[in-house]
Amino acid sequence: MTSCGIRRKRRRVHRHHSTALLTLALGLYVLTSPARAQIRLAGASDADWTVLTIAPDGAWGAATEGYMNRAIAIAVERCRAMSRSKLGCGACQVSVQGGWALGLRCGRESILGKGATLADATESVRARERELRRSYQRDMESCRQLVVVAPDGSVKVPQPQAVVSDSSSER
Repeated sequence: MTSCGIRRKRRRVHRHHSTALLTLALGLYVLTSPARAQIRLAGASDADWTVLTIAPDGAWGAATEGYMNRAIAIAVERCRAMSRSKLGCGACQVSVQGGWALGLRCGRESILGKGATLADATESVRARERELRRSYQRDMESCRQLVVVAPDGSVKVPQPQAVVSDSSSER
């Protein structure tokens, strides 16, 4: 009876090690193969991700891709191409799936917003602007719309003189 029990135990241990090695090998294959790029975020729908990033110097980058990590990388790369500084792109960013992204510049301050609709994104940046003016920077300069990114990835850059808020009206 003891010998049968030992054999069974050895078989279980052997089976366990074989399963663990197979799982490890499969995991390493997935992590090192092109399949890795195809892993989506859990719960994500088929809608594309839009990422907008703004550097402290006002340079910006935007991208819309099927995978968030790819959209972030492209947006940061585009920002770096526009920026005079080596650092800062990607430090301030917003991401939205199947929605709008909006960036304002208020003097040296950047405000980013997002929303399912352009109106939602606009309201999110307006709310942030009001909060900044009320609680932190009463003398913040007037805000100008820097960039608008639609869910399809199209980008609208408004005229530089277009003021979207007046610092004197927020007090």
